[in-house]
Amino acid sequence: LQAATTDPHPRVRWAAVNGIGQLCTDLGPKLQEKDHARILPVLLQAMEDSSHRVQAHAAAAMVNFSEACPPEHMAPYLDALMTKLLQMLQGGHRMVQEAALTALASTADNAQEAFAKYYGTVLPFLKQILVAAAGKDHRMLRAKAVECISLVGMAVGKERFASDAKEVMDMLMQLQAGGFEDDDATISYMQQAWTRLCKCLGQDFIPYLQVVMPPLLKSAQVKPDVQVTDVEDGEE
Repeated sequence: LQAATTDPHPRVRWAAVNGIGQLCTDLGPKLQEKDHARILPVLLQAMEDSSHRVQAHAAAAMVNFSEACPPEHMAPYLDALMTKLLQMLQGGHRMVQEAALTALASTADNAQEAFAKYYGTVLPFLKQILVAAAGKDHRMLRAKAVECISLVGMAVGKERFASDAKEVMDMLMQLQAGGFEDDDATISYMQQAWTRLCKCLGQDFIPYLQVVMPPLLKSAQVKPDVQVTDVEDGEE
């Protein structure tokens, strides 16, 4: 798989990256503990691939890797990884940006307090994306920016996040006040983000409940599109 990540054909490189990501999920955390020094450089290199699809998939494989990786094995690579992810966010291709945001969120979740080193650089990028990502074509990018901001806030903790909390919360409330279409993924991402930010801010989250709770209660009242069939009826 490692050799195939540099194959001349982008489909082969994509498949190799896909295989690495799947192995990270299936064999983690033992694979990460044993072979992190081999896997991470390969994924970092693939994140610079000439193919946008391979780049994006390398970022997705990095998520697979980080979710089951002990933080001490990720730590030595954080500088290089954050440099790559920020480059991908600035690259302009939406598919790559979306994948980079997910990988960045996963990295923050893995690093926790150690992510504070990158907070001052990362948060302005995320706020910029949140403001600029307008229109249907950018729904998922906006949703992933919401997710990333909330995970970064949780990672660095209330004390570090406090100076930006009001601005971030105001941006999210303004976004929610604008309303979402029923099929907009931002709805579910926002709900999860509110949960994380509530845990992060604690008592300081109380003033925002009047805005946060109505949409949550509305979602709780939606009837699930599930049909329960009696097993015996199905056999007749």
